[in-house]
Amino acid sequence: MSSEEEEEKTTEEENNISDLGVKSALPNSSPTQQSDEDTSLVAQIYDESRAEDRDFLRPLVVELANNVYTIPPEKLNDGEKQIVEEAARDAIPRLLKFSVLTGITQLEPIAYIIATAEHESYFGATLYGHNYMYEYSGERPGSQQEQDYFNNAYGGRNGNDRVNDGYKYRGRGFVQITGEANYDKMQEVYNRAISNPTALERQANIDLSPIDLVNNPDIAADDRDVAARIAVLGMQQGIFRPPNNNLPFFFRVNAPRNERARRQRFENARQIVNPDDRAGYIAGRAEAYYQTLTRFFESGYLPSSIVEFS
Repeated sequence: MSSEEEEEKTTEEENNISDLGVKSALPNSSPTQQSDEDTSLVAQIYDESRAEDRDFLRPLVVELANNVYTIPPEKLNDGEKQIVEEAARDAIPRLLKFSVLTGITQLEPIAYIIATAEHESYFGATLYGHNYMYEYSGERPGSQQEQDYFNNAYGGRNGNDRVNDGYKYRGRGFVQITGEANYDKMQEVYNRAISNPTALERQANIDLSPIDLVNNPDIAADDRDVAARIAVLGMQQGIFRPPNNNLPFFFRVNAPRNERARRQRFENARQIVNPDDRAGYIAGRAEAYYQTLTRFFESGYLPSSIVEFS
């Protein structure tokens, strides 16, 4: 992004969530109990009276998951790609649900959230013996070598002031938080959001309990509903790379709708998490997810019926 674009970020623009198709009221979290069905969260997202909605969500999730290439694609054989696709079938319904509950309905930012989760964590797949809901070090998980790796990488910054903080506050989640200061900020924003739920959230059969990320950072990886809400809320509010790199700034309802402009928005939006990490590639992945979403939702928005309750 150019310096001129940086200067255009006024406080009003940064906070104008409704301009994006994102309402100002924020989401909540919970561990959701899974059934044995394929895309099992679908059955919980939809009320039985909305069977037709479940029917369109199942093929949507399957098509989105089958579209997974992951990063870097050349390192995945067919069996490993299948593992990531299965992880995607679990993660994508959660990301869709919490996008709507957070007020994000425009397809462009939703496609970008999905592409970011693919890149950052393989949708939480376990590959090569590693659970990618936890940041990868190349060392044996939990070993002294892994602790040394993260303490050397993160110690002494982002609030990591105590011994072993670099390891304790290493990256976790679909979109990964690092650093004690960012865990603390995310905990604050998350708990403030669920303390004032929207009417839609109040009807939802999901947990609105506060979380303690600072003392129990593993929640960000182990509870996948919490991880999905963190991914959506963190990108919406600009927590991953403060200050003020957030979805509302990069995706606006009145923005040009042509493909070239959209691809540029996707590329610029990498500022939200990590501008130095394959912005162009992730933009291409977001475009692929966007094209799939628009085949199901021609209006350009995710319908609120994505979240229906018994």
